[in-house]
Amino acid sequence: MGFSLVGGSVMVGGIVFLFILVHFLRVEEHIAYLLQAIASIESNFFLNRFMNWKERDGNLFAQWIKFHSTSAITFPLNQVLFALLTWLGVQYLLVTIIGAGIAAIVNYVANDRYVFHGHDISKDATVRIRPVQPLTKFPRVGVVIPVRNSQRTIRRCVESLLRQDYQGSIDIFIVGNLPEQDSTWQALHDLEQYPAIHRLQIARPAHYVGRDANMKRYQGSQEAIRNGDEIVAFLDSQVEAPPNWLSTAVRLLHEQGTDGLAGRSCHHPRDRSLPGIYQDGSLFSEWPHYGSGFVLRQQNFGQTQHLPITANLLLTRAALLHIGQAFPNLPTAAGWDDFQIAWQMVQAGCDIFCTDQIRVYRNHKRRFRLFKQFSSGISGVAFYRDYPQCPYAQRRIFEMTLVLGCLLLASVMALFVCAMGSEIERMTLAIVIVDMFSFLGAVSAWKARDWRGLVFPFLDMFHVGFWVAGALYALFQGGSIRPTVASALVGLR
Repeated sequence: MGFSLVGGSVMVGGIVFLFILVHFLRVEEHIAYLLQAIASIESNFFLNRFMNWKERDGNLFAQWIKFHSTSAITFPLNQVLFALLTWLGVQYLLVTIIGAGIAAIVNYVANDRYVFHGHDISKDATVRIRPVQPLTKFPRVGVVIPVRNSQRTIRRCVESLLRQDYQGSIDIFIVGNLPEQDSTWQALHDLEQYPAIHRLQIARPAHYVGRDANMKRYQGSQEAIRNGDEIVAFLDSQVEAPPNWLSTAVRLLHEQGTDGLAGRSCHHPRDRSLPGIYQDGSLFSEWPHYGSGFVLRQQNFGQTQHLPITANLLLTRAALLHIGQAFPNLPTAAGWDDFQIAWQMVQAGCDIFCTDQIRVYRNHKRRFRLFKQFSSGISGVAFYRDYPQCPYAQRRIFEMTLVLGCLLLASVMALFVCAMGSEIERMTLAIVIVDMFSFLGAVSAWKARDWRGLVFPFLDMFHVGFWVAGALYALFQGGSIRPTVASALVGLR
């Protein structure tokens, strides 16, 4: 995603720059394209070097030389392509987009395999503050589930845990509020017969607004530690775990020797609704996808595209005791409480193996989560305010700035073309927009393995827009959020 963002930003900026040169400064088209190409090449190098490949070591000047040695080949070919297509009568802005698309593919391969091909410092061994304590063969596991008015889904979640094929002992800690504050308990009244189920009820202070899930996770994890559990697993109340979830997770913890394990949260196999398919198939999906697996450490915290989420996270008792009171246990106004835990873990020298090999299935309401994106935008700014040194937060703020800049430039250019451009320029603009959405739709359909992915770019536009709107709201509020807004967002999520 980072490379796409840089490429898209440079392309939009290049088109706007080219348009200004040709229409305002009256520079001849071929000379204007040459100037635009030079500016785009330099922007590409520095943005990619310090954003997408910053974990690779190497001399900056040597990388700059290698980058331009590849440009010495692609640049003349791009100029020839531009001259040929404009000679054939293709409009110059459309030619620019075609050239940018071809160059993006070539540049990615060249950058990854040649220009920035160096030692990946993010894969260096973590310097541990303490030794990892080995787990027993079948460690006792405590599963912590924070709840609040979760009566619609909590029963399926608990029943899925009771069906686990794990051979060790399992304790289930359901942490909610008092019965008069929390309707979750109504769905669990006949499950009290199971000794593995522990109910923790916490009075929710009247002044609390927003989310208190991390406070409940902390209380549940402390109870699990007192109970003697060697592993504490965190689940959301809106997920189901397949029967081999826990046995697979414990096996992976043994194999990897890490302090924690994070897995995927997927839409339920029975859910073929458009919102369900979209949440996993979108190019801008909020749900993490890790591939076969990687180890998250402080060194690579800013490079990973997805961080662990508490819908599917296991931590060792030793790691939780090590971070102690650093475990974030205060209410949050909007979200990103998952990322607070991950950041505190890696700061303490712990590491987490992130993999798609373990997964749980969501039972969310089948609807688009626009207000969840608004909350996430607020949370991103609040997270940056609280942890300004966190490289992941820094990158997300930088990406938001790029998106805003691109949207502003593209909007100004589109308005100018519509108001002042010729008929052929307006037609070219329309063709470019249709082609762009068609390409993104085809990629989304391929990723989702569903033809309905063709409409995902239009949905992405709204979801990204709500995220940016939430971030801007938080910026204007100084990184905070009004209590009435926080309460409303909890209900709308």
